[in-house]
Amino acid sequence: MKKILNINYNMNVGGIEEFLMNTYRNLDKSKYQVIFLCYEKNQYYEKEIIETGSKIFYIDSPKKARFFRYIKTLKKIIKEEKVDIIHINTYYNSIYPLI
Repeated sequence: MKKILNINYNMNVGGIEEFLMNTYRNLDKSKYQVIFLCYEKNQYYEKEIIETGSKIFYIDSPKKARFFRYIKTLKKIIKEEKVDIIHINTYYNSIYPLI
């Protein structure tokens, strides 16, 4: 099973969030597991994400966290969850996950 880490500012109702949820709902869950990482808590889609067997992590955004703390937290999640693919939907801090 491939694990996909989806980094998005939040998972509230919006264009990209709705697109991601439609894609997530139609993924073959026997082949892919999506792990969501957001910078804001209490998201609209949180309940659905958890009820369908996925995970959602909340961490401080790179703007709020110090650079090295953000990288350390992100690296820990990637390592512990054994992430295969990273999908980034944030424009202002896309470089951080790539590091």
